[in-house]
Amino acid sequence: MTTEGWDEDQLHAAFAAARGGLAYLVPDFQNPTGALMDARTRQAVAASAASTG
Repeated sequence: MTTEGWDEDQLHAAFAAARGGLAYLVPDFQNPTGALMDARTRQAVAASAASTG
């Protein structure tokens, strides 16, 4: 998380490093910020996860 929300580049790097491992995300009411992941970011995260296996 950043002050702007989810850091998509860091998420993509984490997915690539995990290489098919488990990712546990809390897109709604992220703790401790309470932030909500918007639809565009959810789609980008899903695409990133899919592209890295």
